[in-house]
This record gives sequence, structure tokens and C-alpha cells, in this order.
Amino acid sequence: RYIYFAATTCDGKNENHRMFAIENTNADPFTGTFTWKGQVADVTNKWAIDGTMFSHPSGQLYFIWSGWEGNVDGRQILYIARMSNPWTINSTRVEIARPVYNWETNHKPYINEGPQVSIRNGIISLVYSASGSWTNDYCLGLITASTSSDPMNATSWQKHANPIFRSANDVVGPGHH
Repeated sequence: RYIYFAATTCDGKNENHRMFAIENTNADPFTGTFTWKGQVADVTNKWAIDGTMFSHPSGQLYFIWSGWEGNVDGRQILYIARMSNPWTINSTRVEIARPVYNWETNHKPYINEGPQVSIRNGIISLVYSASGSWTNDYCLGLITASTSSDPMNATSWQKHANPIFRSANDVVGPGHH
């Protein structure tokens, strides 16, 4: 059982957010103790939040997170990388989604974050949050890939042009499903 979380690495500054992992080997994660596994990072070691791991039907582990392309807060992009175990990335990161639609770019910084994966009937469905979490425009988008495709190939992923959940009927700013 693993918990992935974002924290600043040293000084509390936002630009130093990185992903970390802890592990509990007990079948019931509410008992036992957690062991520090360390930082979960690719070689760029850039700003990172909202990491999630999934196991492809082939058995390969992947990590998906929201990160910055550079060193400043311009936009949050979804990246994927292969893992050698649930706390170690062993490949370069590949961009699979960046904010491009008006419902993703209506507030700065432009944001794709909070990825969550489900796999069913040969389809990898990745639901993510878009727009500003502090606004009524926060919503959920969807990108998909076939399990027969290579998740590390950016062209394997198809981003849907419209959000799957957005503010409506007294529900405001749904996000981080």
C-alpha cells in the first residue's frame, strides 16, 4: 500500500514542490506503520504534484503527475513515466496532456492536474482536473488510450474536447475526482 504526496523539498516555496512516497506492507493500511520510500522523480526533478501510479495489463508500472515544463509556474502539464517499482521512475517523462481548450485555459496559470486512472474493456481512462481549483470553472476532463497502445507514446492518448463534469445544477467547481 502506497501513499503519494506532494511537499516542498526544503524551504516551503511553491516552486520546490515534489512528489514523495510512503509504504505500508500491512493488508490493512490503517494498522501497521508506514516506511519512507523517498522522492518519486524523473531526471528533470521539476515541480510535481498529484502523482498516481497504475499497473498496465502488461504488468508494467507507470506514474502520472502534474508538472511544470520549466522552472516557473506557466502551466501544469500531465506527464507519464515508467517505473521499476512503486516508488522509482526509470524513464524520461513524456507529456500526455497540456491545457489547450478554453475550459482549461480560462484562468492563469493554465492547469491540468489530479490525474486518476481506471482500466476497463481495453481502454485506459485518465480523468483529470482542469482550470483553477479556486474558481467555479474547475472541472474534469478525460483522455484515453487503448491498452494495446504504448502509454509512453504521446500519440496513444486522445484528449476529449469537452469536460466530462463541470459546474451545473447547483454543483460548483467539480474537480479532483
